[in-house]
Amino acid sequence: MASLKEIKTRIQSVQGTLKITSAMKMIASAKLHRVQAMAQSLASYKSVLSQIAAAACADPELAVSSPLSAIHKERRHATVVAIASDSSLCGAFNHNAIRELEETVRSLRAEG
Repeated sequence: MASLKEIKTRIQSVQGTLKITSAMKMIASAKLHRVQAMAQSLASYKSVLSQIAAAACADPELAVSSPLSAIHKERRHATVVAIASDSSLCGAFNHNAIRELEETVRSLRAEG
């Protein structure tokens, strides 16, 4: 049986590990929020670039001969690529990525 001193030492060790893990979670959360704010601030650029790309594909003078840039009357297939992390302490990132994936798939299925 472990002595009282060994048990106390083990408890202190576990508490120290808990503090380190807690600090790592806070740092990861702060970094995630910073990146999410950056991504949100870039949303306006994304919409403008999407409009420019759509206009370029629609203009016959600027048309690129690629099946990927062709405008189809109806969508037959759609491919969705999701990127998540396998790193620890990225639960919120993975949760948000999966939630966005589910919303995208749901809207694509609703469109037919």
